[in-house]
Amino acid sequence: MEHSQDKPAAREVDKYCINCWSGPRCCSTSLMYAFAQRNDTQVIDEPLYASYLAITGAARPYRDLVLAAQENSAHKVAASILGPRSKPVLYAKHIAKHKVGLNQSLWQGARHVMLVREPYGVVQSFSKVIQPSLLELGYGVSPRWAQQQQQQQQQVAGLRGEPAAAAAAAA
Repeated sequence: MEHSQDKPAAREVDKYCINCWSGPRCCSTSLMYAFAQRNDTQVIDEPLYASYLAITGAARPYRDLVLAAQENSAHKVAASILGPRSKPVLYAKHIAKHKVGLNQSLWQGARHVMLVREPYGVVQSFSKVIQPSLLELGYGVSPRWAQQQQQQQQQVAGLRGEPAAAAAAAA
């Protein structure tokens, strides 16, 4: 017979810890700057980037600088995001592909928002910088992640960018 004390306590979700996940070129930096204007909000820009570089070995011109400047352990980054902070609200901007190596603590302990931009506009913008791929654009990661969160009954909010017609007209 199972007793209620045998079940692990459900972790309370920190509703003031907002993790924004997106692919590149999805206006995530603009949204981060908007949150940075709030006096009650601490903002973190891509805290999992060094962990992503360390795990994947992805080549970037500034790779060594990022690895030296940021924490390389995804688990330690997640713990710091969920830990004490200097202001009541924490807004962390993440790139979806950087989630490699994370355990469930961050997913279960905080709020998450996914920014999704119409793919045509993303590819057009991103191709000016680097050769686009499903991994680089985050499209191989984001849909699976959203489905997993919904299956675990986690709340996921999604924001969508401009409609396809507007992106095609702008090209």
